[in-house]
Amino acid sequence: MTAILSEFAARAKAAANRTKLQVTVRSELLGTQFRGNGNQEILKGLHLPLEIETMTIGRFSILLGRLAITPDVMMVQDGTRRYRNQCVIARSHLRPEEALDLQLWLVGPDGSGDSPEWIAVALAIERDDRVARKLVWLPPSDPSSRDISFDHFISRTFLARPWEYVEQAKNVQLDRLSSLHKIVAGLGVEPTVLSSWFELASSELTDGPELVDALVDSWESNTP
Repeated sequence: MTAILSEFAARAKAAANRTKLQVTVRSELLGTQFRGNGNQEILKGLHLPLEIETMTIGRFSILLGRLAITPDVMMVQDGTRRYRNQCVIARSHLRPEEALDLQLWLVGPDGSGDSPEWIAVALAIERDDRVARKLVWLPPSDPSSRDISFDHFISRTFLARPWEYVEQAKNVQLDRLSSLHKIVAGLGVEPTVLSSWFELASSELTDGPELVDALVDSWESNTP
């Protein structure tokens, strides 16, 4: 296995471990035998990828491979065709509900993340959703940018956990999380009046004349 594919697989496993999802290997997904209709059809080498890795993360079965060393259209199309064939074999070994979650992750050569040609190629590959969903990581040439680039790739997968990085707002009324000043400007209401109304709305006052009187009093006392 080439260094870039080994790195890709290692990074994927590490990302899976961080999410505490179980990672397993299903070697039958990498075979040459298509299983279906009671027959075993064998695909020859010219129709299958030269290098491939597999892992199952949670309920998702992932095939990992590498793209050609150049963004040559013919080479890229031949490579993706082989990986697509491998996905067909993999699907034949999966239950119907598992086949729906099959994905193909592909990695470009070193420095491909800096190339507009490679970026266009990756977008074209990802638009093709036949057989399995496809995602492409294009590593940058700068080693210091590699982790950030891979994190961005993971953010587009089911391994993304954006909620883990959002600060929890405590004891804050939901309406106040919006832009209060914009609302005030649009309504022509003084901020102090609106603030007082928020407090009344969360008070023990029930709907009716008592609450209406309190709202009116608040308007009068807080309006210059």
